[in-house]
Amino acid sequence: VLAQEFAKGTEYALDIVSKNGEHKVACLWRYDKRPANNAPFVYFATEVVSAQMEKGRQVCKYAMDVLDALDVKWGLSHVE
Repeated sequence: VLAQEFAKGTEYALDIVSKNGEHKVACLWRYDKRPANNAPFVYFATEVVSAQMEKGRQVCKYAMDVLDALDVKWGLSHVE
């Protein structure tokens, strides 16, 4: 399933494992993107960040709410 909406701001990516509707975040990354070479953005790095920081908790909750809305119960998900 692909669900996509453009949102301005810091971009995060998550890997989530789901078992019987219970979601666990395996990893949370923050992308470092900046304008370069006449492009609006270039990916400079990905940084693993804590899912326990306030923003990390918000991002993880949102991603898991999306999985619930899509009725994902089992499997692996990569969410950006």
